[in-house]
Amino acid sequence: MTLSICIPTFNRAEYLPATLDSIAAQWTDGLEITVADNASTDDTQRIVDRYRDRLGDIKYFRWESNQGADRNYLKSVEIATGDYCWILGSDDPIAPGAIATLIATITERSPTIILFNRMLCTRELTPVREDRYLTVGDVATAWYDFSQRGELERYLENASSMCAAFSYLSSMAFARDAWNAVTDHEAFIGSDTLLRAPVKVGKNAATGAGAVVTKDVPDDHIAIGMPARMRTRKKPEPKP
Repeated sequence: MTLSICIPTFNRAEYLPATLDSIAAQWTDGLEITVADNASTDDTQRIVDRYRDRLGDIKYFRWESNQGADRNYLKSVEIATGDYCWILGSDDPIAPGAIATLIATITERSPTIILFNRMLCTRELTPVREDRYLTVGDVATAWYDFSQRGELERYLENASSMCAAFSYLSSMAFARDAWNAVTDHEAFIGSDTLLRAPVKVGKNAATGAGAVVTKDVPDDHIAIGMPARMRTRKKPEPKP
């Protein structure tokens, strides 16, 4: 199993070293770093080059002009080759042991998607509080099998944050094959759509204190909002 840590960025040279340092401290075999640079005007590229000795052959892509956040997120995964991808904000250092925990979870269960909590910090990275996206008591990990009747409803009942709907970039990892099965992104770039249909999901999902894999979504629908609602997707009018 290989894991790509995919970092979309724009003018975050001030914060990027702390994020890369947190990865380097946990470096192990089977990791890959990708960086999608949305035409930064600061020292982003120079910083990436400086870390190549510590983080292997970083896959770096730079747009000639800013493409907006959505397209840059997509590019960070497009250039990845790992079996799983973790989209990580360029100003989001990861906690010690996070990579080992994630790899162990993937190895044990082969989930489609993994959702984990976040620690809110000051600019100086002083912890403020932990955000827990689902109310599941004191357990470290919860699993949901949405092929079973009632599992989606149980998950939604436990959801305590919009982040439970995958709205926070750095709190999720996923199987790249499942990501690549979703096509026609152009119609949704710049929108607030959470999930584009059609999507076929795997059985399991895992997280520190909660997780979700969405149910299958038919081709003419999208899942949007929290709790998720099914809406028919309007087909664009033909151009004259």
